[in-house]
Amino acid sequence: NQQTFLTVSATFLREGMMGFQTYFLETIAVLIGLSLLIAVWRRRDLLGGRRGDGMVSNVEFAEHCYGQMLSHLAAKGIVKAPHQTPNEFLDELSALNDRSQRLARELTVSFCCLRYGKKGGGSRQEMDERLRLLKESAEA
Repeated sequence: NQQTFLTVSATFLREGMMGFQTYFLETIAVLIGLSLLIAVWRRRDLLGGRRGDGMVSNVEFAEHCYGQMLSHLAAKGIVKAPHQTPNEFLDELSALNDRSQRLARELTVSFCCLRYGKKGGGSRQEMDERLRLLKESAEA
């Protein structure tokens, strides 16, 4: 009787532990999957992924403004080389007047802040205004 009791108890415990282990692993896998999904979603938002309401993200806006600045400067003969970082390109702006250099520097700082997730880049309106002023300054 004791041997039967021990055999039945051991079998019951083994099957119970295997069932618990399977349930536990499935629960952990689901929680890890949900955590990863939330992390990816939040990172996408932080990096400026496209918003669901059709608005352009901050990253896309910053890239647009910086591209406009580069196009405007290229028309003036100042071209950014593909290997140059935005900050390295600022050293090439000595041909511009002081005001244009300052505006290009401010636009570059804003672009880098928005594009690479740093603080202190300014608002979209400020970037728009700086781009407008840079175009006016260089044309004058």
